[in-house]
Amino acid sequence: MCDFFQLNFVGPSYKVIKRTNKKGVQFLLGEHDVIFKCVVEIYNEVKQVHNIGGPIPVILVEDETKVKSRVSWDSKSDNLIGFCGAKENHCCVTNFSPIIGIREVEYNNVIEAFINNKIASFARVMIVNPLHEKLPRLVFIVCCTCNCFNANWVQQQWDVINVLWKLECQAIVGPIVGHASDGDSRRCQLMLANYTI
Repeated sequence: MCDFFQLNFVGPSYKVIKRTNKKGVQFLLGEHDVIFKCVVEIYNEVKQVHNIGGPIPVILVEDETKVKSRVSWDSKSDNLIGFCGAKENHCCVTNFSPIIGIREVEYNNVIEAFINNKIASFARVMIVNPLHEKLPRLVFIVCCTCNCFNANWVQQQWDVINVLWKLECQAIVGPIVGHASDGDSRRCQLMLANYTI
């Protein structure tokens, strides 16, 4: 993702981000309650600064973008980042990141991870788009994928997100009123079905 932002939006390099974010918030792949809590903190602060009251409806925007296929080790979580799921009967898994483990087996765990798992070639990004001009749009979910997923997989992720959003965000930020994306057939049918409910 860093490479994508650096090349397309003149963003900082991966090394610069890593160096400046050593004490920052750790961004986790997939859906985690801690990310939703951070979203609440950000929007609560911005709403107070701009004196915005009440819940503001949001639309979740999502898409995939091609990224360099590579795996890296995250020292904070001791996970390998860049895989999207097991090779056998492959279907992408949003929170997939194999753990390296203790010293005696870490080498074997790394080798097995590369043998048994598929390296992602896309990043799937979800952005919160509040329907208010003074509230920022926030990337809140990123996951590795090879683009091998179907509409059921998308619906399952939306269901998890909806539960976490209602628990953590809805009272402060506002309700999710819809999803937006390009014309990807895996999401288009789901978006239309949700709008007619």
